[in-house]
Amino acid sequence: MGYAVTEFTYNVAGKLISERYLDLNQNPVANRHGYSGVDYLVNESGWLLRETYVGLHSQRVLNEYGYADRMYTYTSDGLILLETFADAQNQLTMIPAGYAYIQYVYDEYNALTDVVGLDILKNVVDVEIDPMELRRD
Repeated sequence: MGYAVTEFTYNVAGKLISERYLDLNQNPVANRHGYSGVDYLVNESGWLLRETYVGLHSQRVLNEYGYADRMYTYTSDGLILLETFADAQNQLTMIPAGYAYIQYVYDEYNALTDVVGLDILKNVVDVEIDPMELRRD
């Protein structure tokens, strides 16, 4: 499946809050991964709190990585501390890569020192986390 246009919507602060994939007639279409858009929830500081993958009728759908929602928790300095993954029913889920959370660990200078995969009970799991999937904001 393909699309002709990507429509981006921004809030008054200029932060991206949604993207939709449209055909030439401006009708929503699914991309090759089966979702037709992504909604972004940002807080007043502009930090991304949640990204939600949606289908043609704005329902939550799984993306190509096996989750519908990716939620972010931050340190007081604005560094990502934890990413949490949820399924299409908004329930915590273990994604096919083998984890339900990604935990970021920093030193006293706020330099990233480790990235750890955790299961649903927040036990460390032995998985390789693709660095291309990590948020760097």
